[in-house]
Amino acid sequence: MSRDKTKRAIELAIIRINKGRPKVVAPTRKLSIASVAEEAGISNATIHNRYPALADQIRQINNKTSREKLAGKETALKDADLLLKELREAVAEREADLKKLAVANLRLSTENKSIQQQNLLLKQENEGLVLKNRKLLAEVNRRGGDVTRIR
Repeated sequence: MSRDKTKRAIELAIIRINKGRPKVVAPTRKLSIASVAEEAGISNATIHNRYPALADQIRQINNKTSREKLAGKETALKDADLLLKELREAVAEREADLKKLAVANLRLSTENKSIQQQNLLLKQENEGLVLKNRKLLAEVNRRGGDVTRIR
């Protein structure tokens, strides 16, 4: 191949690989001097030695792509950091709510035990009154229904 044809083959290979439509290399292959050389049908050394400007162009495209990817990842990282901060704040709020609920639960549990104890005392008192009432009724029935004498 003549020098001009080789240069044109390299340039076309760069374009095809960059657009994701190569003819020789796999479409998923990244742009590199090796992939361009393979696509153009020449050796890596030919690009390095005879076409250093094209080699620099390939490196610049790779650097640009890398910078773009890095910028995208930095943006995604900032978004993730913001989301993480929001989630941590939400977790802190939920933990505070949980502590308040635990305190209220403990208070209600203590109050419930107190009420259960009061109920038990009232039940015992009621049973005592029922027993007294039965005794009084039995005595009234035995004496012929005269309630005035019992008092």
